[in-house]
Amino acid sequence: MNQTTLTSDLLDDLDLLLDQIAELSHLDCNAAADLLSYELEREGVGHTRMCGSVVQARSGETVFPHCWIELPNGGILDVRLQKYFPYADDVPHGMFWETEAYRYTGAAAFNERIPEELIKEIAS
Repeated sequence: MNQTTLTSDLLDDLDLLLDQIAELSHLDCNAAADLLSYELEREGVGHTRMCGSVVQARSGETVFPHCWIELPNGGILDVRLQKYFPYADDVPHGMFWETEAYRYTGAAAFNERIPEELIKEIAS
């Protein structure tokens, strides 16, 4: 796949997309990750759909299963983790780099994405 460089314009578009998906509060993490994956693929942005767990270091609380997107530069895209830690004010959201406060562990999701038609229907 031809990978598009993450230019400032593309990053701005990505921030807007993340905000739009975050507003779709009825989507769980897998559907949000699949929707992000479709849009990134359409823009030619290399990425990996990931599934696994996230541990909050302070409490030891674990969210499993959880899905997110990893970019080739190590960036993480996740707009659903806040759902599982509603009272924490340090939950990463949008596009960010992993921190010690929330540790992501997982593997590439090789299962099929939710069908694009269904994602578009759910997202509208």
